[in-house]
Amino acid sequence: MASEGLDIPLLKIAVLHATPKSIPYTIQFLGRISRQPLEQSGNAILIANKDEVKGEVSRLYNSDGTWAKLVPQLIDESMKRAQYYRSALIDEPDFILPDLNIYFSALIYDVSDDFSFNTDFKVKSASPYRVSYVSQKDINSPLVVITVIDKPIEWANREIYIENYLDVHILYHIPEKNLLFELTSSEEALDSFTESPYIGSMSRISYSKLYKALSEFDHQNYIMVGMKNAVMPGTAHPSYKTFIGNSVQDTIRNSEGRIFGVGHALMNMGEKKTWGIATKRSKVWPMKRGTIDEYKIWCDNLADLLDSNIDCSTLPGLSFLASASPINKLEEAPIAILQANVFYRTEF
Repeated sequence: MASEGLDIPLLKIAVLHATPKSIPYTIQFLGRISRQPLEQSGNAILIANKDEVKGEVSRLYNSDGTWAKLVPQLIDESMKRAQYYRSALIDEPDFILPDLNIYFSALIYDVSDDFSFNTDFKVKSASPYRVSYVSQKDINSPLVVITVIDKPIEWANREIYIENYLDVHILYHIPEKNLLFELTSSEEALDSFTESPYIGSMSRISYSKLYKALSEFDHQNYIMVGMKNAVMPGTAHPSYKTFIGNSVQDTIRNSEGRIFGVGHALMNMGEKKTWGIATKRSKVWPMKRGTIDEYKIWCDNLADLLDSNIDCSTLPGLSFLASASPINKLEEAPIAILQANVFYRTEF
């Protein structure tokens, strides 16, 4: 909590069990522990395992020089390399979009053979959004769309606006696999177009295809599993259950499968690889950030997994959970219809 706002001026010793890997985070942490009030004697002491240090802060931990000199030097070097961007400049003709550093995730769709993008991006007349930037390196690369909205400051009773609040939308179509990957920082902005950005039929991928995203994990170590009620929510069973911890699959009883199906899951394989899936919207995310080119590579690798011949009709390691899918019609007359308890508590 020291880096998040813990304020104890007399704190003079800190132990880093997980060493920060970025200069800004390190400086923020140092600022918390190195303040020296009048009643404190001696310097603040920072204890860390320098053998685990990587990245831009390695110079600090592996140098004999004093941090009081090294930190300002590193800040000056970073500022010289940095470029100053203002979102208001995005409408200028010579504006160059800085390299993206996006949090990877994707809603995944099966698409038809004739699928393509509708690049005539226009927003609805009543929409507060506007399209400001469209870019695609080539037809085999992701399409990047930037939308802009003037966002109000809530505490100012919507009389003061922050100009040019930007949202990014990344759409990547892989024709040879008939797959579409969609990432957006604002679904509201993406829905503001007068026409769909897609031409052709599309549907969310099936559960059996979605589960393949976790098939390459050799050992099932779920750190989170969300289960949705596949029978009927009521007082005895909630509509959703979530288990969080290490190897939580070992704590889920087989009997849960009579009531619950898979809602979402987060699987871990070592410190550097954690992937999650959500069945409701066929979403996959790998808990990492990167550039647009790195995002394309991740989507390509994921597409190979989804298109593989791996049999994954159930979630790996949790095959006993119920499998549920929506239906549009009943094949024969039901014996009885049981209303959910919530129906009787509704006030008309």
